[in-house]
Amino acid sequence: MTDFSNPLTNLRTFRDIYVEERRREVRTALELRKTNGEGGLWGAKVREIQIIIEAIDKAIADEEALQPSIYESRGLAGA
Repeated sequence: MTDFSNPLTNLRTFRDIYVEERRREVRTALELRKTNGEGGLWGAKVREIQIIIEAIDKAIADEEALQPSIYESRGLAGA
């Protein structure tokens, strides 16, 4: 059974999925370009994926900011 209780881990896994999708789209575009000169229109799809990746990056940064520091989590903050 998979544990989805850690938001940071979930977001990083989600990001990895989109990074792989972006790479796949770029490979496809390059293969089409090499085969028949097509593939230039794939840039729009890559841009859409990149926007999603950047949104996930912001969500990761937000979750990291919400995490207590190691000192806070051990009750040592302000000591």
